[in-house]
Amino acid sequence: MLASGYDPFELRNRLTNLTCRGPLEPAFAMVEINLFGEVGVLKTINELIDTTANRNDELLRHICDYIRADERTHVRKGTRILDIMTNLNAKDLELRTR
Repeated sequence: MLASGYDPFELRNRLTNLTCRGPLEPAFAMVEINLFGEVGVLKTINELIDTTANRNDELLRHICDYIRADERTHVRKGTRILDIMTNLNAKDLELRTR
């Protein structure tokens, strides 16, 4: 993004309304992405899937289900990465990042 003339820390995340606060230590940047971004999507997508099912919109329901599976994969892998990056537990990482 920098090469394209953007400051990536000023761009809004399209899915979660997070604004990156600025350069963070790697573990805390990963927490911001993993816990606040991807987990945030998982907390809200089930309601969207239910809404699409109620509207009989099978295409959108299928797309949302795919997104949910993808985010679950990111969270699962991100959690393993965080275990390697830091000795802090998930709650302490979240509190320190906030």
